Amino acid sequence: MSNKPKEYTTMERSFLEHLFGEAQGNFRSAMKLAGYGDNVSISQVRRQLREEIIEAAKEYMSGAAVKAIFATEDVLDKPNQLG
Repeated sequence: MSNKPKEYTTMERSFLEHLFGEAQGNFRSAMKLAGYGDNVSISQVRRQLREEIIEAAKEYMSGAAVKAIFATEDVLDKPNQLG
């Protein structure tokens, strides 16, 4: 097994950026924004970038979890406050 870091194509990098950005998790939208053709299946891209998607999701969730904790605490402390 090689320890050589995986090299990504421009489209793969773009897809991952769009998936967790403008496309907001929509695989087909992220693929279109990255330049993939309509004939490329979502499962093909998902299979190729499985580990990277999982790692990016973990990173995203770790940031969202902190925000969720504070938002929940705020609701518990001020249940009648709007917003």
